[in-house]
Amino acid sequence: MSAADFPPLKKHVQIKEDAPKDLGNSKPLSNTPPFETDGTRPKNFARDKQSFLEERAEHLQMPTAEEAELVPKYLFDDPVFIIHMCSSCRNMSRNLPAFNLDSEYQKIELKLCRICRATYNCQRRIKFFKHDLLCVRRKYDSRNV
Repeated sequence: MSAADFPPLKKHVQIKEDAPKDLGNSKPLSNTPPFETDGTRPKNFARDKQSFLEERAEHLQMPTAEEAELVPKYLFDDPVFIIHMCSSCRNMSRNLPAFNLDSEYQKIELKLCRICRATYNCQRRIKFFKHDLLCVRRKYDSRNV
């Protein structure tokens, strides 16, 4: 395949003035391209990104204690353990000691805020409903073909 086999890339697509509003806000989505035509970011990119994040965060609700409850027997069901931690949790957990249980095992402690705990629980639920159950269905469908 050569470059001629692919359609040309568009540098920037303008958003029409009558574009749908984002999340019910009164302002339309930004017409500012993320990159200028020469490939560089606009000078106010960081400020625009920060204001965008602040606008979106304004309408979010903090997780409840129930959503953030970690149950150890469910934490280690999968062979892969991935946990997303905010900078505050990472900084606090860095200062916690690690304990040698014996010559092979070590115990570590983590401090997790409500947001990090709720995010971990949400990841587990999404994986179950959007991955594990679909794998079961695929297996079931292949047997019933």
